[in-house]
Amino acid sequence: MAQKNENQTSEIWKLLFETSESVRNFYERNMSRKPKRELTISQLRVMSCIFFNDSGVMRIKDISDELGITAGGISQSVDMLVNAGLLTRCRDEHDRRAVAVALSEYGKKVRSEVYEQFEKMFAPFLDGVSGEELHVFKTVLDKILCNAKQKKQ
Repeated sequence: MAQKNENQTSEIWKLLFETSESVRNFYERNMSRKPKRELTISQLRVMSCIFFNDSGVMRIKDISDELGITAGGISQSVDMLVNAGLLTRCRDEHDRRAVAVALSEYGKKVRSEVYEQFEKMFAPFLDGVSGEELHVFKTVLDKILCNAKQKKQ
């Protein structure tokens, strides 16, 4: 039984990796043609991290921990996003010495537009997948994500 699980785990890892790379490559090819959308995947991840945070405001360290990217790497992305008018810096309510970042109004608008484009671009990937299959897939992804977050702590 252990061998079967190892084989399945290996197959699933390979499929997840290939899918992730295919989606990333598809994004890079298609989004680079769009005017005014010169956001990298890393920058979108930073924006999404902030957007999906309940408060809508995050410290650099918290973004770094969430995404598994060094604080220096996050700071670089944040600087570019602030300069582009997509993020704003603000004081952390809990630690006045710390600086936090939030999506600007423009950042919220751009994020919504990008996600709308994602939905349109990736809809064909789901051709032939039934509603029930999508439900099962989402349930499994939710469990994997939950396990991954628990292991990270």
